[in-house]
Amino acid sequence: MLPDVNVGRGASLECVLLDKCCCLPDGFEAGAERGVTLATAEMLAGCPAAP
Repeated sequence: MLPDVNVGRGASLECVLLDKCCCLPDGFEAGAERGVTLATAEMLAGCPAAP
């Protein structure tokens, strides 16, 4: 995780690289069976903010 990342309760991440300023909502799930998943703030713009 890079700086300024908020992760909601119950979030499940596997092999995920979180870019700066990401805000993951409660119960968010991301990951890949092979390789690494990149999550950026722009990709998550439609997600509700985690408390």
